[in-house]
Amino acid sequence: MEFKYAEEMALVDNCPPSNAVARETEAFRYVHEEIGNVRNFLCDCKLNPARKLAENKRCSGLGLSFFDSEENARKAFEYLRERNPKIGKSLGDKLALGHLRSEDGRMSQPNSKGHFDLWEAVGVEFADRFEIIGDLMK
Repeated sequence: MEFKYAEEMALVDNCPPSNAVARETEAFRYVHEEIGNVRNFLCDCKLNPARKLAENKRCSGLGLSFFDSEENARKAFEYLRERNPKIGKSLGDKLALGHLRSEDGRMSQPNSKGHFDLWEAVGVEFADRFEIIGDLMK
């Protein structure tokens, strides 16, 4: 599988991690009001290129962040918003639901908070497979 950010990933040890797998799953993601907004499906390293990530976070920064449930996504957003009331401006203030396919890339296993990363394959488009299901700022 060819990865979208293969050049950058090659500079990071074990990226994507050896335990990342291709699978089908329902996924939740923070997005901006228009699902077609280019920022909705960019990894953190591309959204914030000046941001310096710690060595152990660089690989994650090259993946897209998702959650395994609406509840987990909302809890994580509230946690972030308590620390940064304007977080919705950077991450998006809507919650979208979509379906990830095995050919989309490799995914980490969800952590204890339901968060997982997807290191996307070349040519994958997500906007037509995700639908905004709610507002995160209410």
